[in-house]
Amino acid sequence: MSLAYIVACMGVYGHVYTGWSLSKTVPSGPNLPRITDENRGVWNYRALTAFAIATVGFGGLFIIPFERVLHPENRVLTYWRAMHLTSGVSPIVPVLSILIGLYLYFWFALHGLALFGMDRPCLPKVKQLALGSAENPKNFLRMFSQEDAADNIEAAVVSFDWKVAVGGTIVFVAFLVVPEILAKGVPIRSLGTKNYARFFFVMLDVCCSVALIETWRLYEAWEKLRCLLEFLDRLTLRRTLAVLHGFSWGSVWKMSGNVLEVRYKVISRQLECMNHTMASLERLPRDPKNATQLADAGAQDARGALASMHDAGVKFADWYSSNYRVSRAGDLTYFCKFQESVAAASGTLLTKLLLPEWRSETGSLLLAPIKEEKDDATPDPPPQAKEEHIRNAEEFVCLNYLGFVQNVLGRLRTMAITIVVLFLAALVAISAYPFDPRQALSVVLIVLFAITGAVIVKVYAEMHRDATLSHVTNTKPGELGTEFWFKILGFGFAPLMGLLTRIFPGITDFVFAWLQPGVSSLK
Repeated sequence: MSLAYIVACMGVYGHVYTGWSLSKTVPSGPNLPRITDENRGVWNYRALTAFAIATVGFGGLFIIPFERVLHPENRVLTYWRAMHLTSGVSPIVPVLSILIGLYLYFWFALHGLALFGMDRPCLPKVKQLALGSAENPKNFLRMFSQEDAADNIEAAVVSFDWKVAVGGTIVFVAFLVVPEILAKGVPIRSLGTKNYARFFFVMLDVCCSVALIETWRLYEAWEKLRCLLEFLDRLTLRRTLAVLHGFSWGSVWKMSGNVLEVRYKVISRQLECMNHTMASLERLPRDPKNATQLADAGAQDARGALASMHDAGVKFADWYSSNYRVSRAGDLTYFCKFQESVAAASGTLLTKLLLPEWRSETGSLLLAPIKEEKDDATPDPPPQAKEEHIRNAEEFVCLNYLGFVQNVLGRLRTMAITIVVLFLAALVAISAYPFDPRQALSVVLIVLFAITGAVIVKVYAEMHRDATLSHVTNTKPGELGTEFWFKILGFGFAPLMGLLTRIFPGITDFVFAWLQPGVSSLK
């Protein structure tokens, strides 16, 4: 135990040292706390102190109360029963299951929160989407801005608001107090002492409450993201989304596997589209009075915004080419400025170039010819813009918003994974030890599975039915294909089978009896 504690302390110290190494390359600022040479000792002291307090607290709440009730007559047998983890009567297995579930919850939560660092995709600011003159701006497009759309969505997937905090506290207290009142004491009985049952009941309450909170946050975050997607479908950009390729539902389900790979893929497409847009703008007619300027003022503003983005991209490329092999290159200042320049260019192209062009178009996007084949009566994509620079500009703006949407979908996936992990942790903890009453605990698992499963299915079903995401992924809006059901089955197979084996123990014997011949042949 002492050796394990020393190794854990060394791990905490190593994490602080890594944070200090990364922060050395990050510029100082009011919102960027740094671990400098002067305060590194303070950070080490705080980290090790917090770890020591957590260790002492766990020992005081879990180990010492159980040691006090043991006697020489039962101490050795209790230790023997606890150390045999596969015996089915080890009191350590339920606690380990909950702790592993909480650890994986924090792991995937941090993995998802890493999507929203300094280098996250940004949306244009309200002032960059303003219409009209500078003296009398019209913020008719603020629902597409960073302040009104992105900040609101990011707050839902990153931090807890007061409604979620209050609701989670109520659920935790109700789940803790009501069963004790109904049972007139400790609501769970076990082979151990009352202290063990009470400690496990609190841990189970934490696990189930956090799962319900994450379910609430998942649904709330999707509702806010869907609002942005609905507004995007109301713009003429939907004709470009309908023919945009290079995206699939694999990026929605698997994005959190490698964040940088997906993000840099979108950035490479944005750089290509930037070059295409700049080249097509250069072919437009020039001002007769000044051959270096374009005749169209909106095109001139768009070229200036793309030029600023190009300069920011060159600086970022210079930093990236020098540090892409450096594992502790933590200065993302150039990356952050590049993302801001992309958002600013998108706002300029949308307001100065695309909106005036859309107002002058006379063709309908609704009257699309229907294919004659009966097996494939899907309407053809809407007609695209005739001018090349308009098509390129629409593609550029779409890529900016799709980059942001993909980033949020990656976070939603990690939230769904945390819900599944917490449910499995509670399921294994209850099934690995003979707790009583069995029927009441099974009801708790059934209710938890029904609530979390219904929300996850509803959220992902609405994702597949969403018109904007369906355009990008080449699926029919409003329909659920076989891929969706296979993905849902893959997500819920393990929790469902675990729940069924908990409720109907005979299923376990049937499965093992069916697999026994194959296992014997392998031997």
